[in-house]
Amino acid sequence: MSFLTGSAKSQAVQAAAVSGLQLQSSTYGKGVTLLYGTTRIAPNLIWYGNFIATPQGSSGGGGGKGGVTGGGGGKSGNTGTSYTYQAAVALGLCEGPIESVGNVYVSKSMTTLAALGLSEFNGPYGQAPWGYLTTNFPSEAIGYSGIAYLATSAYQLGSNAELPNNNFEVAGFYANSLSSLGLVDADPSLVIADMLSNPHYGAGFPSARLGNLSTYQAYCIANGLWISPAYTTQAQAASILDDLATATNSEFVWSSGVLTLVPYGDQAITANGYTYTPPSSPLYDLGEDDFMDNVNASTASASTGESHDPVLLTRQRPSDAINSISIECLDRSNSYNPAVVTAQDLAMIEQFGLRQSSSKQMHMFADTSAAQASVQLQLQRQYIRNTYQFTLDQRYVLLDPMDIVTLTEPGLGLSEQWVRITEITENDDSSLTFVAEEYLAGTGSAPLYSYQQGQGYSNNYNANPGNANAPVIFEPTAELAESLEVWIAVSGGALWGGCDVYISTDGNSYKNAGRISGSARTGVLSAALPAAIENTNGQTIDVVDTLSVNLSQSEGELLSGSQSDALALATLCYVDGEYIAYQNATLTASNQYNLTWLARGAYGTNPSAHMAGSLFARIDNGIFKYSYTQNYIGSTIYIKLVSFNIYSGGGQTLADVLPYSYQLQGTAFSSPLPDITNLIANYNGTLTQISWDAADDFRPVQYEIRQGAAWTGAQVLGRVASPPFTLQGDGTYWVAAYSQPLAGFQVYSETPTQIIISGSVITSNVIVTYDEAATGWSGALGGTAVVSGSDVITSGSGNILTDADFLGTTDILFYGGSGNGTYEIPAGHEINIGRVVPCQVLISWTSQGVKITDNILVVYDYLGDTDILDWAASVNTDVYPEISLSQNGSTWGAWQKYIAGTYNAMAFTARMQIQVDDPQTQAILSGFVLSVDVPDRDDHYVNLSLASGGTAITFTPDGSSTAAAFNGGPQGSPTQPAIQVTILNAQTGDLAVVSGVSLSGCTVQVLNGGAGVARNVNVLAQGY
Repeated sequence: MSFLTGSAKSQAVQAAAVSGLQLQSSTYGKGVTLLYGTTRIAPNLIWYGNFIATPQGSSGGGGGKGGVTGGGGGKSGNTGTSYTYQAAVALGLCEGPIESVGNVYVSKSMTTLAALGLSEFNGPYGQAPWGYLTTNFPSEAIGYSGIAYLATSAYQLGSNAELPNNNFEVAGFYANSLSSLGLVDADPSLVIADMLSNPHYGAGFPSARLGNLSTYQAYCIANGLWISPAYTTQAQAASILDDLATATNSEFVWSSGVLTLVPYGDQAITANGYTYTPPSSPLYDLGEDDFMDNVNASTASASTGESHDPVLLTRQRPSDAINSISIECLDRSNSYNPAVVTAQDLAMIEQFGLRQSSSKQMHMFADTSAAQASVQLQLQRQYIRNTYQFTLDQRYVLLDPMDIVTLTEPGLGLSEQWVRITEITENDDSSLTFVAEEYLAGTGSAPLYSYQQGQGYSNNYNANPGNANAPVIFEPTAELAESLEVWIAVSGGALWGGCDVYISTDGNSYKNAGRISGSARTGVLSAALPAAIENTNGQTIDVVDTLSVNLSQSEGELLSGSQSDALALATLCYVDGEYIAYQNATLTASNQYNLTWLARGAYGTNPSAHMAGSLFARIDNGIFKYSYTQNYIGSTIYIKLVSFNIYSGGGQTLADVLPYSYQLQGTAFSSPLPDITNLIANYNGTLTQISWDAADDFRPVQYEIRQGAAWTGAQVLGRVASPPFTLQGDGTYWVAAYSQPLAGFQVYSETPTQIIISGSVITSNVIVTYDEAATGWSGALGGTAVVSGSDVITSGSGNILTDADFLGTTDILFYGGSGNGTYEIPAGHEINIGRVVPCQVLISWTSQGVKITDNILVVYDYLGDTDILDWAASVNTDVYPEISLSQNGSTWGAWQKYIAGTYNAMAFTARMQIQVDDPQTQAILSGFVLSVDVPDRDDHYVNLSLASGGTAITFTPDGSSTAAAFNGGPQGSPTQPAIQVTILNAQTGDLAVVSGVSLSGCTVQVLNGGAGVARNVNVLAQGY
């Protein structure tokens, strides 16, 4: 992601504004939630409107205040725009009226209604419409009678046009029914009565048919069985009621046209302000006189199929009994997250092994202590293992399920055994068959001791993350970033999960530039690190020193690598401006390491000394990166790190943190350019050209070519935008990538690449070569140029005679600073070839620059110094040749800058421009050679008839009717052309003789036996 005006490598991207709210949950026809007690529910979006997208971007090229953009970057002068969104929303909760809304959960954080700007509508019947709708959307102003909802006219959605995951803690029906106990749950008896008979949303059960639930109420509350169910989906009322009866260890009974609930409780209990009293005596004592015969296939005789046993007993084996029961409830103390509570009979598990029931969801419990009481009662019912079956006549028709009777049956050893009727079936003969379970005192009452409550995994989503540690802020080199970037390594404490990064150019208006998730490995040096001496191969391998680091602030860890990893910089670290990779990481204390076998000074940085306490950061994916454009170099940015915790909650605000300031350096611009690769030479025509692979860099790149023994001090021949480059003679040439990304700011390849050239020109006829240095610089000097020994140098540009105190002037040679000069070859060195033809002109020269303050005599061992011009400021000199042409040998054209190649003229002259860009720099011209290569002239005379005494030939160029003398012969001979004679009708003993050869003609004769003979010949005269 980019800030300011974004990445310099890509066109600006303007984010398209979202046109509407991205709905998270809005279901048409969804049942309205029915909520009792207090629990957590998700809302349903029932209305939204007034969706607003607000652009957040700004201009990219101006560099003014607030110049921070939010999006995908662009070149200077473009814009990058992002948006923030808001909408008016109404969020439906449940059937109303509710008591209140408590905690608010947004994604993974906890907040309040006020913080979100939400207003609460409790949902009474006849509820008035929301005032905002009445004013702004009157046609949509619905009161939502009997529905509790929340609403706001401006829900802030941030940069994401969708509602976050909202949940609300709602206190619904009967949430205050147990307030005297300090509870927010509901009385189960009130819940069941309301669900059955409420005229608005109940099951339509007649209230007159609902029995007295006071005994059930006393049993539930005395045993701590309070509930907070939320019914969000449609279900059969019978199924819901059965679940409530199971959870509260009770059973519905329909008797005499009245529905009631009877607990399985079998012991008196007084607690929580209520007293439950179980049945005190059985309704009937049943004996042999009361029982009728049973018909049971399992006990019938083989002959009749009938059994006359008055009471049939079925007993479950103890080894088959469930001894571990679990249910899933909600845990109010843990933000209503699901929790599992379990009841176990450890003695039975020890004896028969674990026999566990499948976990059942009972989210009607939001208090884990109530859930624990329920699951314990369910386990205790497993102790009832005896089931009895008996048949009675119509006298006992008034018995109901859940009634208590006693059984006396000597055959089974029963004597007034208490049993609870669980099932009654009417037979064809009007008799009644009963199924009853043994009545064991204590199985229907929960123990009065408390349970250890499991804490579960309780996340405090609002935990304070603490401030981020002081960040490590630096700018990478071009090799690392390939653009102008700022890198930030940030860490924090144990609860610190990351931060949102806000950046400002004026310290007032801040724009979000991105998010950092997780901690970078940052720390400080726990001991000083000495400087290292650079190796001759360019890599600085430090096997002596130890880099000691303390990463306690970030709780960071470092792993060792191999030497290959270190050489490849796979373990790269930032140490106070230097990039260092390591091989070995030895743990010395918690989060403290000694790093050894160090590859230092990576990416062109200086392997300098670093003090203890210097900043350290491991370079990996934990580093956050931002790009900016060059117009911000030198300006200061302000960075705020707004932290959030490891749960992505508990976020700070901009006002909570102080800014860090950083001045943009433009480090990537000042980094060395890539070295030139694949530098080769080849001929183009008769001249040599060099070419190379283009450098890949984000800066505008040219290529500088120099000629000389070393890059420093070599003559700058020129710069080109791309290869190839035509050479100017033999010698050593250097090529380096060059860029001037800012005015007055120049960068080169770290190591220039050289190539040595010999035979740079393929010659035909070199007419004349003049070496000015060898002939004593006999030409004309101009400007400040003077001859000094074997060189032409520039001297002072001022007039010492105008100095009132010239005797006190310390430097009269360079008075006024070094100036510009010229050297022009003498007239005697002008080259005239006698005719206008295309000629190859070659000029080679050698020059260098030196500061006028440098004194070679102060060098300790100047005689042993291989390059006494190592201090030469050749980059501040511009020494180049100019050429002038003549088409007639006397009239000369204007001076033009020389470029190696072909010139069409008769005569040629040359001069050197000797210029300096810095008056403190002296230019030195030490070599200047001019050569001209002329195409061959071949005169042909075909089938020429020779007299016996010989025939004189006057040279006439091919295709011309006018005689013209040669200027010289082959390979630079200035005297005569070469003559070749072919005798067409030769006889034995014939001999061709050429005499009187001059530049204008010759005589050709054929002799045979010493006497002249007439013959026909072809003659070729070759020269220039």
